[in-house]
Amino acid sequence: TLPNDPMKQVIPEEPPLTRKIRLKGRKLAFSLVPGEEPYYISEEVSAALWKKITGFEPPEKERGLAIGMSRQERVRFAELCSRAADKPLSVASLAEVDSAIAKGAIKPSKLFSKKRTPSVRTTQRRRRVRSKLSPLTELVGVKLSLPDDPILLEFKGDYNEKRPLRLVIKL
Repeated sequence: TLPNDPMKQVIPEEPPLTRKIRLKGRKLAFSLVPGEEPYYISEEVSAALWKKITGFEPPEKERGLAIGMSRQERVRFAELCSRAADKPLSVASLAEVDSAIAKGAIKPSKLFSKKRTPSVRTTQRRRRVRSKLSPLTELVGVKLSLPDDPILLEFKGDYNEKRPLRLVIKL
């Protein structure tokens, strides 16, 4: 129910669509990701910002972005940023990044937008592995679902070291 006096109505304030945080003299822009539990997600962390915060060069750089860090390095970076900005920042998960892309808050990374076609050697290796496994699985009566490349497949988990780093502010 609304009060009789329209001047007394309180309209909840919408959070701003973007926020900027200063980290040791550098700005990092964050975009609002709306939803049941809204949050702000940062732009991709540049190699220059990584060096400014940590004092070290990132393990790898591609198009000016810091990549190739381990999970521990990413978490440590988020902790250093939290102290520098005096705000609780955490590393964005793949689910948060996917949600932000789906809702249009951020654009997909240009680093990995191209679909990589497997080399001839990789395709031949897949065929050899499948041909060797097929008779075995038929004997046992179980069909195996093989990954695209069972020999080269490597589990990276939620912290793919080649994925550009993004930070999150929870509301």
